[in-house]
Amino acid sequence: MRKLFFFINVDWYYDLHWQERILSEMTDSFEVHVCMSSEPGSAQEQARPGSYAGRPIVYHDISMHRTSAGILSNLKAFLAIRRLLREIQPDLIHTVTIKPNLLGGALARFSRQPILMTLPGLGTVFSESNVKNRVLRSFILLLYRWIGRNPQAGMVFENEADRALFRSEGVLSPNGGYLSPGSGVDTERFQPADTSPPTPPLTVLFAARLLNQKGLDDLVAAADQRRAAGQPIRILVAGIQDPSAPDAIDMRIIEAWHATGQIEWLGRVDEMEALFRRVHVVSLPTKYGEGIPRILIEAAACGLPVLTTDVGGCGEFVLNGRTGRTVSPGDIGALAKALEEMENEGLRREMGRAARERVVASYSRAHVIDTFRGIYSDLT
Repeated sequence: MRKLFFFINVDWYYDLHWQERILSEMTDSFEVHVCMSSEPGSAQEQARPGSYAGRPIVYHDISMHRTSAGILSNLKAFLAIRRLLREIQPDLIHTVTIKPNLLGGALARFSRQPILMTLPGLGTVFSESNVKNRVLRSFILLLYRWIGRNPQAGMVFENEADRALFRSEGVLSPNGGYLSPGSGVDTERFQPADTSPPTPPLTVLFAARLLNQKGLDDLVAAADQRRAAGQPIRILVAGIQDPSAPDAIDMRIIEAWHATGQIEWLGRVDEMEALFRRVHVVSLPTKYGEGIPRILIEAAACGLPVLTTDVGGCGEFVLNGRTGRTVSPGDIGALAKALEEMENEGLRREMGRAARERVVASYSRAHVIDTFRGIYSDLT
């Protein structure tokens, strides 16, 4: 049986975004190996399936700090991955996010192995233009150009803007790179509620990692504006705390907002389908280099309009005025106006219907599985 080696940055990211795909038809005909780091205290120390449909799924833990630029720690991770690859001898390597892409891509470049690198958004380095990030961006693009010289390397993006950037920077050929329609969702599991919409007031859900660049502060400010104008609004916040991220929101801020009633802090929520039935709108006013956030696809599949920004995949996924509203990042006034507009139940229903149709047509789990199966066929 052919071997497929996944290298993913961290366990909780695997569980949220990749386990469902790996335990699917996407990995048909492969013995699958999954390598990732574990964060202390994570809930992901759970038992994972050791097989799927009769195919082995083997897990490998690696010591790697996903945000550290330290030479020693990254060298240790590089050597550990090299050892695993030599032991396993995979037919295809599939890396996900920047550090696995660069470490795994370098190893595949040396050995000229087939590799697929997934770039689910370009992150803070590409979305903030301070001096440090400009230097890092140039260095990262240089590494990607070198890695891309491996004739058996492929790159897959979640939005056209990111792929176009890599083409313009000479990382890819003018026609290079693949596109995946986000992470995909099960449209049978995520579908509109068969009950009446929640009662007023307008209830808005923010669900994301608790990073400053995800725009929760802008949503809170916009909601405060609308409350001052007489519009009652509830802001529900379901989030993953990520204290190791440099941009993490201080939990004391979350607790203060909750204490004053500006938000209702729910903590981490795993049963998102039930939560979607409690809200009228989902908002992610991000400034971050997103691919296509899964929360937006899930919300749209459930027939909810989305308020987001015209950044990367968010602006490509949400059709402004048809399936939701997009505003410029940091434009609190425009976001407040969109919240006012969402008081219109008929408009919400119309946008939600169009959003659901868009997901079913192009962003379902089946679309994503078919996309990756096609790419695997190309590379092997």
